[in-house]
Amino acid sequence: MASIEKRKRADDTSAYKVAVVMRVDGKRHKKPATFDRRITANAWAQKMEQQIKSDGPTTFTQKPELSLTVAYAVTKYIESNRVLLKSPRL
Repeated sequence: MASIEKRKRADDTSAYKVAVVMRVDGKRHKKPATFDRRITANAWAQKMEQQIKSDGPTTFTQKPELSLTVAYAVTKYIESNRVLLKSPRL
């Protein structure tokens, strides 16, 4: 159900990529995460497996409450830098 893969980062440190995979109604669902330590990755994988066993497949099918879009980010950036964008260049 869970797989842990050790990966090298660009700065030559190690990271542990965890993926919990489950089939629900014939569809494959994957919940990935990355951790700095293998112990933490193992604990997260066990926690997710226990949560799936107790809650059922709803753990995978829940959608996040807030989804950030590029349009929203650009609008917020323009609103927060309105004074800077209107000032003349030196």
